[in-house]
Amino acid sequence: MQIEEWLERENKSVNYLAGRLDVTRQTVYGWMNGDFLPSAHKLMKLYEITSGDVSLEDFRAKLQELRDGEGDRLEKQIREGVERGRSYRRGSSSGS
Repeated sequence: MQIEEWLERENKSVNYLAGRLDVTRQTVYGWMNGDFLPSAHKLMKLYEITSGDVSLEDFRAKLQELRDGEGDRLEKQIREGVERGRSYRRGSSSGS
């Protein structure tokens, strides 16, 4: 079961789950969107809180995507972002 399905079924909010897991709601949204995966510790707590309804199996598809090259795409995006940051800093410091 996906996190959003569990939240809806249990009539709970993202804020509720974030509080129980001691993470930000942005972190929970990141998990829900597949932007990144929970740590092993947080995954265990998530499993506990949801009485086993949300588990590693629910994240397996995302793990497979990362193994199949999604990680390469993310690494490229990170490098491009770093380069844009460097360009921005060079541009803003030239006016000083």
